[in-house]
Formats: sequence, structure tokens, C-alpha cells
Amino acid sequence: MSRLYLLLVAAVLALIAPQAGAQVPLFLANDSTTVRAVDFKFIGSQTFSEDELRALLATKGPTFTEKLWRRLPFVRTKTYPLEPIEVQKDVVRIRQFYRINGFFDARIDYPASQLDTAANTIRIVYSVTEGEPVRVRRVALYAQDSTGEDVTFPAELRRGWDQLDDNTTLQPGTRFTSVDYAVFKGEVLDWALDHGFPFARVFADSTFDLNNLAIDLALTLTPGPRARVDAIEVRGNTSVPDNVVRREVPLQTGKYFSQQRLVEGQRELFGLGLFRVAVARVPAQPEDSTVTVRYEVRQGKIRLLRATTGYSRDEGAVVQGDWTHRNFWGEARQLNIAVVARTGFAAFPTDGLVARRLSVTASLRQPYLFNRRTSGMVAPFVLAENEPNLGNRYLEYGASASVLYELMEFRTLSAQYTFGRVQPLELGGLGLGAADVYNRSVLTGSAVLGRVNSFLNPRTGVLLRPTVESAGRLLASGVDYTKLSNEATFYTVLSRRVDGAARLYMGRLFPQGASKDQSDPLVEYRFDRIRFYAGGASDVRGWGLNQLGPQLLRVDSVYAARTSSGPLDSLTVRNGRYEAIGGLAKFALNLEARLSFPGLGEKWRLAAFVDAGQVTEGSFSPTNLRVGIGSGVRYYTPVGYVRLDVAVKVNPSETDRYDPLQLYERRYGVNLPGVSQPGPFLSLWRRIGLHFSIGQAF
Repeated sequence: MSRLYLLLVAAVLALIAPQAGAQVPLFLANDSTTVRAVDFKFIGSQTFSEDELRALLATKGPTFTEKLWRRLPFVRTKTYPLEPIEVQKDVVRIRQFYRINGFFDARIDYPASQLDTAANTIRIVYSVTEGEPVRVRRVALYAQDSTGEDVTFPAELRRGWDQLDDNTTLQPGTRFTSVDYAVFKGEVLDWALDHGFPFARVFADSTFDLNNLAIDLALTLTPGPRARVDAIEVRGNTSVPDNVVRREVPLQTGKYFSQQRLVEGQRELFGLGLFRVAVARVPAQPEDSTVTVRYEVRQGKIRLLRATTGYSRDEGAVVQGDWTHRNFWGEARQLNIAVVARTGFAAFPTDGLVARRLSVTASLRQPYLFNRRTSGMVAPFVLAENEPNLGNRYLEYGASASVLYELMEFRTLSAQYTFGRVQPLELGGLGLGAADVYNRSVLTGSAVLGRVNSFLNPRTGVLLRPTVESAGRLLASGVDYTKLSNEATFYTVLSRRVDGAARLYMGRLFPQGASKDQSDPLVEYRFDRIRFYAGGASDVRGWGLNQLGPQLLRVDSVYAARTSSGPLDSLTVRNGRYEAIGGLAKFALNLEARLSFPGLGEKWRLAAFVDAGQVTEGSFSPTNLRVGIGSGVRYYTPVGYVRLDVAVKVNPSETDRYDPLQLYERRYGVNLPGVSQPGPFLSLWRRIGLHFSIGQAF
């Protein structure tokens, strides 16, 4: 068997020419040879990334992480034995991949591979010569009935049909691919299905000219009869009436059939959260002027108990538990009772002040409110929060009512009214007590607008998130203001390996009535969580949570007495801290390039970014704009990207450069025991922000 294996290796690898000089003949590989690396060498153009091609291969080599582990003593890692037959199969796989993507003359081999006889390892290098691709020369669309006669569409459809060939994926001059060809046929078929032709079919009659690397595309649409919906069937429903299912479906009996609306109804049924299977289809039936559609559903568990957790450096561990009844009182209403704890456990914020929050909410959602696109919710709540870097600690209980209108998938308009009773638990030594309990009556309107290629992991497109918030308009309120903000996020593809993302945020707060005097200690306390703040893992990186912007220096002062009857002797200062006071206006800009991590596969990503922001009491000034630059690593998991970012403050403020007690010494010209001014290393360290969290920055 060993001799047979060596003969097989020689047959497969003997054609690989050795490099000049020290190159060892590759046919010396044996049944113990292992793969140390798999690489690519492109001769001429390169259309696809190495990661795309590497995903096709059965022959694998050690990953970057495994190579690092191998350098450690007493660590055993996985080995990758050489299998010559798989190497040949990989060549076929790559060649077939190129043919599917229009490169019929692509040549794939591996003459640059290298064998290390001392270590008995091989580095396989696939050489790729793409050649010229096949391009689309002509595109022609025809509409004919089953007898071959030309079809004339109704007047309201004629213009759309005439313009269809100018709006499809494959156009003259574009590179031909089998995938795009299938998409092209689907686009023609979808046009017919979406305009009332449920029995439409598409036939292809395309011609290759391999001598000139060109293809002429010809598609014939046989639309069949235009049909109106006569019945909507529901199968598999058990706990809710069929009319509850039908009301979520945009198709109406008596109206023309639309495949787009049929699928939209399927998505709406999934959105109820009640069904784990929802399939929309046109069952077999006579092809005439009417059509019956069918929705087959399968319900999930009515009651659901979940527990989730997350982590960020600023907030520590976040724990959430909730219980959901998916059909409360029938008609697909949802009752959800949720407990969320921002514990602060294992948090290490830059300022050392750990924020904690506990909330309990019971929400009842009505999915159909006047129409299928509108839903409503009422949610009583109890909230306890301690924000030491804002000097704010309070307990609030109340309820909110909201209405949400779905414009399109993931694009919504919403309105919410919240009434809460707020009990301050600590007023920072202001001498204010339980009598300072106040009401919070707030109206909020918000929207999500725009279009991106994927709402879960966007690469191209634009999203807008405007918000308007007004307090004191309904019922009595201890705060009176109008708050406006808008966030615009842009995504684009910069190159084959690099994506670009940008975010612009602007906001303005207008206190009104008794709330105008922001210097009043009571007003200032109530607005601690209303004013604008900046900094954090998903804001202006380099600064910790809420640390960019105006901050007050707070210390605890103690007079020490020399004797029991003598005068006060000296002042001891301790427990220095900064309290963020925020501002009435905020500007923030984030620019980020996201690229693949060489050698680590598709789940790893790198990022380089520039963030800038300013929080003020009024107008913006470019001279006061704070800037941070940095880079980060992301790893994709089933719950999103795990993200580690390191950022440097380009122009830190005074509170950024010094610890609170160090700044106290500088401001008041005193020397505090145990406090020394920072050296170069500590000064540099305070300019660095480390951010660890789950999810993309934006």
C-alpha cells in the first residue's frame, strides 16, 4: 500500500516543475507529508478574493491561530495530511467556479508549490490565470402564448414590459455568470407574477459564441391568463381564527394576483411571533382567470421562557430574562414580562464609575390595530438606575403606550407616550428630599427610513433615524422641553476587500418653561438623563461612556482636627471623580473602514476608524471638536460580532489628561498626600480608550 501511495503521489505531482536553486522535487512527498499552507498566485487579473476561492477547497492548511499555538511548548494541534486526489479535485472545483462566473478559458494548476523535505511539509500554491470572460452581446425578451403567438399586454402593463429589458441584471457588455443568468430569468418571471399572472413560465434560448467570448440572451415569457384571487386558504392553524391569519395577508379576493404580496403575507405571519412555519404558495389548479392561494402554517410553543446575556467594558455583564405568551386572549396578542439587569459586574470603565440599572416591564402587543401595518403596545414599568458619572440615582414607575406603522420591511414610523413618577434617591448633597418626586410626561415620535442591501449586516445603502421628543404637553410634568435629533448612517463598498461606513449624528435640546433655568440645582438634576452626552464603544471611541464633553470635578473634603478642643487643622481631599454634565447640543461623526483579516477566514474582520464629537450648550465650534482614531478586531458569532476596539484621543481635554485629584492639585496649587502628577507613560495611557462589546459599532 505504501508503494502504491508513493506511485499515486508521483503521478499527481510529477508535473509540478521545481523552482530553481534549492527547490526540492515534489514527487518526493510521501504518505506522511502534511500541508503547512494553501495559497494562491494570480497571473494577470484577479476577480475573486482568496477567501472566496479557499472556501471551495477540500485541501486545508493550519489557520493563523493554529500556527501561533504550534509555537507554544507541549501544545498539540491538528495536522493536515496531504491527499493528492483532493488536490486534483480542488483544481476541478476552482476551474468549475470560474466557468460558472464566465471565465471559460481559466487555467488552474499548482507548479509553484513547495516541499520541505526536512519537515516533510508542503505549501500548495494554486496558480490562477483567469483569461478573458464571456460577455453579454445582446438581450432580447419575447412574450408569447402557448401556441407561439405574440402576446399584447393591457395598456397599464405595456410600458413596464417594454422597459423591462433595460432594468434587468444582465445588460450588454456585462460579464456573463450562471448565477446572474438565473437571476435574469427570475426577474422576468417575477415581473409577470407580480402583475397578475400566477401561471407564468419563462423559456431560455441563448446562444454562445465562444470564439468571440460572447453570448446572446433570448428569453420567452409565456404569461398564461391574468387571474384574480378568488380564495385564500389557511392550513395548519390551531389556536387562532383563520380570519386572524387572513387579515395579515395583503392579497384581497377579487383583486389581481401578486407574488410580491403573497410573499409579503408570509413575512407578516412570521412577524406575529406565533408561527414557526409559514409557507405561501399557489397550489395545483386549473389555469384560468381566477386563482386560489394557500398559506400553510405551523404554530410554535404558545409560552416561551428565555434568558440572555451580554457584555461591554463600560456596563459589564447585562442579563435579561423574559416570559412571553404568544396568543394572550387570542388573536395573536403577545404578553411579555421582561427583567433586564445592567449589573456592572466585571466592568472596568475608564473613570472607574460603574453604572447599574434594573428594569421590570410588562408589555401587551396588539398586532393588528385598524390595519395590518399598524400595531400597538401598552407597557407598565418599574426602573431603578444609578449613574454615578452623572451624579444621578433614581427610581421610576409608570407606563407607556406606543403605536408603530410599518412602511416597508425594517422601515417604520412610531409614536409613544410615556408617563412616569420619578423618585430621586440621591441628590448629590443638594438638600432635597422625598418632596422632590416629580412626574415625567413625554411624547416621542421616531422613524427608520432608507434602504440598505441587508438590515442585519449592511454593506451598501443609507439609513436615517430622526427623533422628536416633547415633554410637558400632556398632563403635569416636572420637566418641560423639546428634543430633536437625527442619525444618518451610510454604507458603501470601497474595494473587493474593504467596506466603508459613516455615521453623522446631530441633536438639539430646547428646555422650556420652568426648565429653562438649567443652573437651578433641581432642574439640573432632573435633566441629567435628558441632556446629550458622548463617548463609549458605539459613539466617539477613545472616550469612555459619557466622558466626552463638559465635566465637573467632584471631591470629598474632610477637615481633620488637631485636638478635641482646638480649631480645625487641615483639609483632606479624597474620592476625586468627574461628573458628566452633558450639553444642550451634540455633534458626532464616525468614519470606519471594515476589511477582511488576512489568513483568518471570513468570520474575522479588521477595522480602522476616525471618530469626532462635541457636546456644547449652544453653537458648535470646530476648535472644540474632540477627535479619536484607532483600529479594532471583530469576530462573527451567532449572536453578532464580538468587537475589540483600541482608540487614541488626538486632542484630549484637561479632564482627559489628569486623574481628578491630580487636576485638583493643578487647579488649586496644593499638594495632596499620595498624589503625584502623571509621568509620560501615565499621560499616554489616559489618552487610550479600550472598548470591548458585542455588535457592530453602527
